[in-house]
This record gives sequence, C-alpha cells and structure tokens, in this order.
Amino acid sequence: REDEIRLGSQLVVGENQQAIFVKGGRICDVFETGQYTLGTSNLPILSQILGSIFGGDSPFQASIYFINKAIFMNAKFGLTPFNLSEPNFKVPIPVSARGTYSIRVSDGKKLLINLSGNTTDFTIEKIRNSFKSLVCTNVKTEIINISRNTNISPIELETQITQVNQAVKDKIILIFREYGLEVEHFVFEAIPVIDDDPKVQNVIFTRVNGSGTIADWGAKTKDQVIPT
Repeated sequence: REDEIRLGSQLVVGENQQAIFVKGGRICDVFETGQYTLGTSNLPILSQILGSIFGGDSPFQASIYFINKAIFMNAKFGLTPFNLSEPNFKVPIPVSARGTYSIRVSDGKKLLINLSGNTTDFTIEKIRNSFKSLVCTNVKTEIINISRNTNISPIELETQITQVNQAVKDKIILIFREYGLEVEHFVFEAIPVIDDDPKVQNVIFTRVNGSGTIADWGAKTKDQVIPT
C-alpha cells in the first residue's frame, strides 16, 4: 500500500538495508544505509513523476520498501524424476536430485524490478517460492547438459557429485545475479537413480558386474536375485 509522505520528513535506513520508493508500480529512488531529510534533491525520479504536485507542505503518496540485505534465505530444491540416456546401453535411466541453497539480496532495486509484476508482498517465503521452479528447471538443465557433454552414465553422476555441484552452482549464481541476489551456499545432497524399473536394475547390475551387454545379464542372473 502507499503511505502519505511529506517533504522534510526524516528517513532512517538501517545497517545492511536499502529503502526503495515505488509510485504507481514504478521503481523510483533508492536510499542506502543512513539518515536522510526527504526533498527534491534526493527524490529526483519521484519528483519528476509527480511534477507540480510534488513540493510544499502537502503530503504525497508512495510506497517504501525496506530491503534487508543481511538476511540469508535458506531453501531446499528437489526434482521429480526425469530420464537420462545411459551412453553404453542406450537405456533411459530415471534420476532425481535434491539439495539446499541460501541466497541474500545484493541489489534491492533489481529484485523489485524483476518481481514487482508478480507480487507486492516481498516476504522471505514469497521470494523463496518465486524462485523454486527457476532453480529446479536450471538444475535439471545443467545435469542433462553435463551428462550429455561428458558422456557420463546417469548411474555414475552421484560419484561425480562435487564436480556436478560446482558446474550447476556456477550457472545458478549467474541466474540469481540477474535478479539482484547472491548465492551464498549451494549443495547437492544426492543425485539418486530411481531403480524400481527392471530395465534400470539390469543396467546397474551389468555395469557393477562388468558384463558387456544387458543380454549377458539374463544368463548370469537366471537363478539369482539382483542385489539392492
């Protein structure tokens, strides 16, 4: 909502905060940490929008958002299973991924510009929810790219989790910066293979036991139980 504000009013912006004036959905003037006496000199964009209305003792209306840049927003991500091709056997292997990350605001103006069309409620929970699908989509895309470009088997992705984590984190950092956010922490907890499909079990068993083809697996395991 918009508040009534008068020229000459005092504005106090706390440590690690930004105060951002918004009028009619337009991002206007930004104040960093400090104490200010509001006037035409430090509200140039807002004064231009309001024109002759702006000035004197009459109050004007605008919204002020206080952005705390010190708060770390912790969140989790988890992907629904998706298929990756096993390069040796050409069998689709369903995998998933889960992990945690934390972000903080580095540029409040950029964040409001990107999110103001979707919401006016900039709580930590709202920001987390706004980026949930973005994180999952890009994590999935990067895992697919890594698997394709390195020709690594989906079964072996988790053994390379440190390298996969760094590659995905580098991409996520760039994406969040476009929104005025910095990634402080990003860690994969697991990249599990969903092995409830017999074909997937066959591939896993064949790779573990060094058989050359999946057909060999049938001969080897006629009277065996696949280890889990």
